[in-house]
Amino acid sequence: MYDLVKKGVAILLSISVAVFTLIAILGIWDVFNGDVIGKSISTLGVLVFFCSITLIIIKIIKDRHQNPPSNLNE
Repeated sequence: MYDLVKKGVAILLSISVAVFTLIAILGIWDVFNGDVIGKSISTLGVLVFFCSITLIIIKIIKDRHQNPPSNLNE
């Protein structure tokens, strides 16, 4: 389950980077105005931030699942 989510997040981030890179290149060639480029870079930053947070949460949950706490009553 965790690996599936990690792969999904990685695919989403890879596609987003490719799309926003294309938009940035088209902006360099003046196909779009500067406002589109700024918003694209901001959107990419937000996606990277939330994907990173998601992966950190998944790692914490996976580590806790693999290493259950020891029984203190023994």
